[in-house]
Amino acid sequence: QLLRELSHRIVALSVTPNLYFIVYKGFTQAITSVAPKNLSTEFKNAWREAIVFLIKACMDAGDRRYTQVENRKGGWQGEREFRLIKKYAKAEDTLCFEFVPNDSDKSKIEFTPGQYLTIRCPGISSPRHYTITSAPGSKTLQCTTRLMPKGIVSKYMHTTLDIGDCCLVAPPSGSFSVTRGNSKIVLISAGIGVTCMAAFLRSIPKRRIKSVYHVDKTPQRHAFAEEFDESGLDCTFYYTYPDTPNYLRPNLRKVVESLIAKAGSKAEYYICGPEDFMKSMRQRLEEQHVNPKQVFTQHYQ
Repeated sequence: QLLRELSHRIVALSVTPNLYFIVYKGFTQAITSVAPKNLSTEFKNAWREAIVFLIKACMDAGDRRYTQVENRKGGWQGEREFRLIKKYAKAEDTLCFEFVPNDSDKSKIEFTPGQYLTIRCPGISSPRHYTITSAPGSKTLQCTTRLMPKGIVSKYMHTTLDIGDCCLVAPPSGSFSVTRGNSKIVLISAGIGVTCMAAFLRSIPKRRIKSVYHVDKTPQRHAFAEEFDESGLDCTFYYTYPDTPNYLRPNLRKVVESLIAKAGSKAEYYICGPEDFMKSMRQRLEEQHVNPKQVFTQHYQ
């Protein structure tokens, strides 16, 4: 599982073999800094061999993942230039961005719902990950981002990036996805974590979704609310700022009891939101005897 997660991150960040020397150097320096001064040569050599083994495993897993994403319909390897063709508001401080490849290949792009894009904006060295909110099989890729007060990339995308501008984009990556089959599922989100749930709503059979639960500050900040309202699904929304409709600080224990009553303890529960929210929801679900293997979380990247 760890190598699976690492392989997605390797592809998302376009890690190449020549960069693994930096990983090796960092590991050895970290071990040296905390190891006793009288550490034996045999022990040091054993650690070096273990690090080399781990790096080799990462390289092999990364190579397999690179091959997989490149061989998908519309797939590619490394960073590819995409051009912004649409930019519009989805909620307060929340915008949708739609990109198309800036080259001659206009194939439909396949990916797994729940995966994210890794976007590198002009003049900004560090890329950022954003959940893909368009459905698989389109010739464009869409992501939906919230303006973060200290977010360099989100601020650039919201205030500077304009129609016709280009960004570098790595292949869709990430392992947060709905299992295959016909099992019942429940979608639980808070804040901009709703983007993952919107991706699932647009791509999986609605008959599998037994309940939707979302928490946000205000209705104005609730992205995709209209789509969920019109879906015909069982949806519950809470807003935590006073003087707003449905204002309530939800009791998560009671929320979980209600969700289980609707979907059952054998359903699969998908959660995305702030760390504390996800941790609390997982804890409450496990207290109600939901198998931890049936609870899936997506951590913000």
